[in-house]
Amino acid sequence: MYHKKTVDPQLCLAFQMPFGGQLNPDNRWVKRASTIPWGRIEDLYATKFPSNQGKGAMNARISFGALMIKTYLDCSDRETLEQITENPFLQFFLGYESFQVQAPFDHCMMTHFRKRWDAELMAQANELILAYNLPPRDQEPSQDDPPNQGRLQSKNAQDTTPNNSPDIRDTSGNDASPTHEGRFSWGRTPKFP
Repeated sequence: MYHKKTVDPQLCLAFQMPFGGQLNPDNRWVKRASTIPWGRIEDLYATKFPSNQGKGAMNARISFGALMIKTYLDCSDRETLEQITENPFLQFFLGYESFQVQAPFDHCMMTHFRKRWDAELMAQANELILAYNLPPRDQEPSQDDPPNQGRLQSKNAQDTTPNNSPDIRDTSGNDASPTHEGRFSWGRTPKFP
């Protein structure tokens, strides 16, 4: 059984810290949270629970987000849970409205999350994230678009012969960017079964 949770896009401003203050909107986890269509991820996850019987499943943002944190930080299930428990930015990323002192779930739940987010469902989520972050193909270029119209160019435009491959680098500093394969990368390749 699964109950959908509505997601407040302005949650960052309302997130309650234990000693006052607010989250830094420039934090990488706050920025990363805004690149994910959580409502669509929630709808996708709900398809795994056709029955209205049984104990309710944990929120899609928590399960999907915990797997992303584990993959991005490249740590064990126990360490992932420790990081989430200690870090208000990670708790925000998981959709909590305030800092929780207790662990939000047992480390054993990570195994259940991996089973529920199988390769097919993860690929569908990946496509949703990619579509959410890329502009539509028929969109007119704005005045802010670079003169290269989005095509990669080398540092030296004349050095593009097949024998001299161009030096192409992402200078945006954005960890969450589309890869050359057209899939979304979060810094590391997921290690799902």
